[in-house]
Amino acid sequence: KFTLNGTTLTFAATDFEARADDNTYEVEITASKTGEDNAIQTIIVTLNNIFENTVTINDQALSVDENASIDDNIGTLVTTGTVTAFTISTGNDNGFFKINNTGRIQVARTDLDYETKQSYALTVKIEGDDAKDETAQITITINNLLENTLAIADQTRSVEESAITDTNIGAPLITTGTITTFSITAGNDKNFFKIDNIGQIQVAKTGLDYETKQSYTLTVKIEDADAEDKTAQINIEITDVDDIAPTNIVLTHNNITLNAPIGTIIGTLSATDIDTDIDTKDLTYSVVNNTNFEITGNQLKVKTTPSTIATLNLNITASDGTNTSTPQAFTIAVIDNNTPIIKQFIVTQDGNNGRLISKNGGDVTVQAVVSASSYTWDSSSLTNKNSGNSTTFVFDPTNINSGTHAIKLKVEANSNYSERTLQLKLIAESVTSNDSDGDGIPDDKDTSNANNKIQAGEGKAIISTITDAKILLGVMGEYSGQLTLDQVKGYLAANNLTNNANNASTIGDIYDYVVEGLGATTFAEVIIELSTAIPAAAELYKYSLVNGWSGFVTNDDNTIKSKTSETCTDNSPWEIGLFTGATCLKLTIKDGGENDTDGNQVNNKGQVNGVVESTVSIVIPTPSDIGGSGDSGSGGGGCVYNPNAPARFDMGFILLMVLGAYYLLRRKRRLIR
Repeated sequence: KFTLNGTTLTFAATDFEARADDNTYEVEITASKTGEDNAIQTIIVTLNNIFENTVTINDQALSVDENASIDDNIGTLVTTGTVTAFTISTGNDNGFFKINNTGRIQVARTDLDYETKQSYALTVKIEGDDAKDETAQITITINNLLENTLAIADQTRSVEESAITDTNIGAPLITTGTITTFSITAGNDKNFFKIDNIGQIQVAKTGLDYETKQSYTLTVKIEDADAEDKTAQINIEITDVDDIAPTNIVLTHNNITLNAPIGTIIGTLSATDIDTDIDTKDLTYSVVNNTNFEITGNQLKVKTTPSTIATLNLNITASDGTNTSTPQAFTIAVIDNNTPIIKQFIVTQDGNNGRLISKNGGDVTVQAVVSASSYTWDSSSLTNKNSGNSTTFVFDPTNINSGTHAIKLKVEANSNYSERTLQLKLIAESVTSNDSDGDGIPDDKDTSNANNKIQAGEGKAIISTITDAKILLGVMGEYSGQLTLDQVKGYLAANNLTNNANNASTIGDIYDYVVEGLGATTFAEVIIELSTAIPAAAELYKYSLVNGWSGFVTNDDNTIKSKTSETCTDNSPWEIGLFTGATCLKLTIKDGGENDTDGNQVNNKGQVNGVVESTVSIVIPTPSDIGGSGDSGSGGGGCVYNPNAPARFDMGFILLMVLGAYYLLRRKRRLIR
């Protein structure tokens, strides 16, 4: 293995691995010199290994869920070269990890906990045959598992509108689980609310107002570091506090007749009270410093008989029990009216108002608003328990058949009289809704409590334009002033009346209404928001239970106007007559005139009684209706000239006139020849 050349010792290459058990050599060297003794020395030669293979490993990152089970694989390390051994040399003090000879790191214990430690840095050494050992840092991140469970359901709390800052809104929110944070994430645009870390919602600032907004829906989020966030809808209801006095006091009538007796009802009071549930008739009304009038319930009455024609002033307040309105001024006119007028019938039963009454609701009281010297009540099916000469009719409906029942009142004063008939509908079941404004439509079906308006079709109305007049549902209507022909026929059949509603003409939408509270010899004026636009060649018909259908009469006392408008009460002009495409109809009807359909229709006229009953329809006449004798109404066919109609340029008419003149000239020339 060794050669010596001079002083140079040469070693023949030998594989280290071939002498792995003994990598040293002893070489004995002899040095000689002539004349001297030889020198002998032993040299130890060590054979150094040269790594012929290479293994590598880089720093790497792995992750594992907390609470992982023993032997769960965390990951296999990436290396190069032939690695014969893997060992964790540092960073595994608690023995959470182990590694096998394929480089796979596994869980060695079950108590890895994210909340205790979030990551570990292990030093891993790799070894290989005839290769240098290498190390790398292996970072193992512990994944957090949501070990807790949170829950919160939708909930409701309430608070008064007058609540001050820091007022608790109900109890803390009901939740489950350990919650570290509560927060309001939506619905708190005005910042009226706040929440603390026990889930107590509080008022954050003053200004909550029931009249502005009645409820708020808050989104509340609950959180915990070791749980999934949860949200719920929390409804905060603002409860009304009676902090606003009634306003807008309304009196249904404002005149009385001369020498009206003490106790005469002048009219009915109502008011607006936006922050209580009190029915306006149950408000407390008071006359301020005036001895001429008194108030019973919500009725203004005569306290001192008026002996002269005059205008009397008074102030009235309304109270809801907590707040009283400012005095509102009213003027009552004392008039010399020779004909007594029945202004209104007030029907009450067991605290409810309205013409719908129940067999099991107890006695029914009908109060007539009228001043006269004698009162004569008459009904074929009802018996008056009040036998005196009185403005009231009281009866027990218990044993009376269901259906429509009529009560007629005749009043007289100074040899003048008027009559009016009231139709009541009696049902077997209980009345479930009051008719607080007395217009014949129960409150739960009524879209307006204004005295001058009733509903008539979807989003439409019939409106009285006369001050102090009240409009009611007609006797044939139910919940609406708009009817169909089948409803009219059904009413006739149900009440055993002659069916006089058939007509050769095409009957369109029917409107049925009553206007009361008119003075004698006055007019009713109504605006009808039409559900169907007026078609071409249309005419207006009226209907009475006595005479059936006939043309609406137009004269100085009765007029028809129409226009196209989205709001029929705007200031756009009306045109006389029916115009194609018009959506608004305006009628003037004389009390006791040809188009007033109340009473017995003597001489085809209604009664002069301060009330106008009207049932009308826009119709398309059939050919058999055209050209007949007709009447003085809009029906009857033929050529009708209306001097009040707007000017039109009728080319056909002018052409006829020119041809006629030309014919006369030709004839005259022929005669001259």
